[in-house]
Amino acid sequence: MDDEWEAKRLRGVIALRKIAEQFMLQGRAADAALLEEVASMFDKGDLMKRITPDDIARAIPIPGVLCVVDRVPECNWCDKPGPYDFATIFGPWTNGCEAHWLSYRASPELGVGKGQFWMVKP
Repeated sequence: MDDEWEAKRLRGVIALRKIAEQFMLQGRAADAALLEEVASMFDKGDLMKRITPDDIARAIPIPGVLCVVDRVPECNWCDKPGPYDFATIFGPWTNGCEAHWLSYRASPELGVGKGQFWMVKP
């Protein structure tokens, strides 16, 4: 398994699990269970290596929560990718990496008026 695929796999597992958590909060247990199952398959390496987490996520964009974009901007606080577009505790919206999203988010969940996760088109 090459490093690039491994990095995509790990990012995909994290993203899928975050979306599954959002589904549970929305009362969509069946959808959450399906995403968690897919995330577990990727986490264990059970899926064919030619299928990436990006392929799975691209098939299920969630309005206001998961957006598929051409590129992810940099975090506004550091030089890492900033896949979170979110309202901050300071008021304005920003793009941030996971660490800065966790530190400065106004809401603990994603959704309309709270924030969204951006994934790059494969």
